[in-house]
Amino acid sequence: RELIKAFRYLSDKGQRSEFELYLLHHFKPFLTQAKETKRLVEEEDFSSLYRECRLIGSFIHGEYQYHNILFGEKDAAVVNFEKASPDTCVKDLYYFLRKAMEKNNWDEELFVAILESYDKEKTLSTEEKKQLYLRLLYPEKFWKIVNFYFNSTKSWIPVKNMEKLNALIRQEDIKQSLLNKYIF
Repeated sequence: RELIKAFRYLSDKGQRSEFELYLLHHFKPFLTQAKETKRLVEEEDFSSLYRECRLIGSFIHGEYQYHNILFGEKDAAVVNFEKASPDTCVKDLYYFLRKAMEKNNWDEELFVAILESYDKEKTLSTEEKKQLYLRLLYPEKFWKIVNFYFNSTKSWIPVKNMEKLNALIRQEDIKQSLLNKYIF
């Protein structure tokens, strides 16, 4: 809904900045992808996965990413549990994987290494793989860029926004290829 609202705003806006023109030019494929992901999620039934999480008392970090992992000489510690909640472990895996991949241009070796390392500790069920795929399929980074733009003062748009959008657009085909090759 937020993407549709932002798209309508940009489409109806008279004079647009360079960033707004660029964003609008690339909006439709990401909006289509978001709608398709929503449709696919609605076709799935993850109730047994969530029921199992409740039964075993599964808790997640809620923002598991490299910023929240401190490495010592021999050990590592995870910090900042403010968003911890009962949920499926796939959510933490998704968050870590997406952030790591974005920072590493969706490097195939790293992608495979993370999935294989995770699999050594916990093998994902078919249902969990579907959920991971759908989470990664949704254009969250695009939504974040649009959301930041839409909820900010539009008189000055940081150059960093254009850089983030450019990086996202460059990485999108690589991301889609990896998802199709390794998850589904």
